[in-house]
Amino acid sequence: MFNLIRLIKILFFLLPRIVFAEPYTTTAKQAILVDGNTGQILYQYNANQPMHPSSMTKIMTTYLAFDEIKSGRISLNDKFPTSEKAWKMAGSRMFLNYGDMPTIDDLLKGIIVQSGNDACVVMAEGLAGDENLFVDKMNNIAKKVGMINTNFTNASGWPDPNNLSTAQDLSKLAIALIKNFPDLYSYHQIKQFSYGNISQTNRNLLLGRIGVDGIKTGHTEAGGYGIVLSALQNDRRLIAVINGLITDKERAQEGERILNYGFKGFTRKILVGTSDILAKPQVIYGESPQVKLSIKNDMEILTKNSNEAISCTIFYTNQVLAPIAMGQKLGTITCKVDNIYDSEFRSDLVADSNVRRANFLQRLIQNIERLVL
Repeated sequence: MFNLIRLIKILFFLLPRIVFAEPYTTTAKQAILVDGNTGQILYQYNANQPMHPSSMTKIMTTYLAFDEIKSGRISLNDKFPTSEKAWKMAGSRMFLNYGDMPTIDDLLKGIIVQSGNDACVVMAEGLAGDENLFVDKMNNIAKKVGMINTNFTNASGWPDPNNLSTAQDLSKLAIALIKNFPDLYSYHQIKQFSYGNISQTNRNLLLGRIGVDGIKTGHTEAGGYGIVLSALQNDRRLIAVINGLITDKERAQEGERILNYGFKGFTRKILVGTSDILAKPQVIYGESPQVKLSIKNDMEILTKNSNEAISCTIFYTNQVLAPIAMGQKLGTITCKVDNIYDSEFRSDLVADSNVRRANFLQRLIQNIERLVL
């Protein structure tokens, strides 16, 4: 009887906390969790607050290097010289010596795995001739990928009061990096690299755990401990950015916690499917009087609740002129979902079949019908 009463008391204490569980909160000063496929924001905290990105800046340096490799302007076997400026760089280093000629392959590993400030300067000077010119390229790319609150002042994230970004901007950069350079992204999975008989391990303590395959840690006194994480589980990729933590251990713990929240707390839901016929505009001078409009790919969201209110708006021209090609864009659909960050989802409306132009007699009949109507 005593045990039964005690059990009831325990359940009475715990049940409200189970049923009415508090929403996810973070110990980071800035944080964001994003679905890597759609860009949907699952969680954010001070995500647009200016912050010091520290060595997370290096993601942009590798982005530019990847772009040069993809374009064929450089290869992984090309070599860049180590200048005196690079050799004298302090902080985390690849330990390049003045005059060394590391390959692009070595430099990428030195930047990504070892977080080498010296490697960043060598890469910047090799690609642009001067680090300041390279920084101009960094800021140009930042604008192209939608990093509207970012200003880079160096290639490594070396402490500078004007080297600023936001958690949301870094998440946009991470998504662009993975999307644009899938063949080179695997560099971020490397756990250890040796150069000049000095072996260093990747500072990303979560690498290889819970699907984590990148991307970059950062730490300065001004910014605290931060990380840009990317993890893949069951074809679902999540991007997390956290910053302002006190230790590398706390960074790893908080990173794991926010990713688990995303993977375990959300389910995928189709807002609009490819089989849905969304409109049937009239076709002028077409062999068919109408054309069906649909979307190319399912419009999906991640949701904690399957009963959110959804509202969609369709824009299309009521009459279209033949001929029409299957897949031709003829409108747009925009859906909004309650209680979801950045809840606007947009897709093109396309013709789901070809509509050939009518022959002369058919067009004549259609003209007469329109006159009569």
